[in-house]
Amino acid sequence: MERPALRRPLNGNVRQQDTYVRRLIRTSLAAPAVLLLSVVRTPAEPEAIAADRVCSHIGAPFVEPCRTIHGNLVWGGDNIQVRIYPSGTKRILGYADGALRCTLPKQLEEILAGTPVIEADVTIRPVTASKPEVMQFVCIASVSNVRTKR
Repeated sequence: MERPALRRPLNGNVRQQDTYVRRLIRTSLAAPAVLLLSVVRTPAEPEAIAADRVCSHIGAPFVEPCRTIHGNLVWGGDNIQVRIYPSGTKRILGYADGALRCTLPKQLEEILAGTPVIEADVTIRPVTASKPEVMQFVCIASVSNVRTKR
């Protein structure tokens, strides 16, 4: 009497079933991953803070309250859109377009477009802490008593 074989030779049917099972497992793992990624949202870009709301805004990105300084404002030619040179100091304050979450006052944009250097009273609110020999970034809330410089 012959003993039956312990292993059956693989035929096309078993291979097809094996491929089908592998695809089914991949699909069953991929579906929850896609679902999870569609539910988890990335944080949206925060909205820009309008110039007239800079002083009343609470929390980030500001590190100090608003204050008014007198100095020269110079239209920048690089990523620092406006440089502020406060009178009586060697400091430089900067407004970086796009890097800060605040907008520039419209009247200031119009003034600096026609005259690249002005002297004015500027209400600012710091975004970074003041450090020696490092430009401090600020948001500009308003300008007043504007005089053009030649």
